[in-house]
Amino acid sequence: MFTYKNLGTRRCADAEATLVKQTFKNLGFDVFIYKDYTYQQIKKLLTNLSSDDYKKDDCICIFILTHGEAKGLIWALDACYPINIYEETLSNIQTLADKPKLIFVQARIVARVDGGTHLIQQKSDYIDEINRK
Repeated sequence: MFTYKNLGTRRCADAEATLVKQTFKNLGFDVFIYKDYTYQQIKKLLTNLSSDDYKKDDCICIFILTHGEAKGLIWALDACYPINIYEETLSNIQTLADKPKLIFVQARIVARVDGGTHLIQQKSDYIDEINRK
């Protein structure tokens, strides 16, 4: 699981990581957390992942909790990179052939954040019948 909390405010990153870790440990998974990795560290980790033997494993799950950009780009600690490197890496691991490869991405895309709606209180001379009684 990759988590990033230093790319602006994502106050929920630690809580989300804890929930994912607890849930998947309860399901029998081995869980590893990698916090605030640089792009080079991610590439090295994926290279190491691709050389591991998964014959005894039923599947692999990767969770990425970070910020995102448009067009399939997400953030490492130091750089923006294409999300498809995970799919490309996992699809080339022979001992994961014909096994589920699950990639979960929770990426806040800053450009698309809805600013919400601001309500303006207006005075009215109208009196609600319920409040009159």
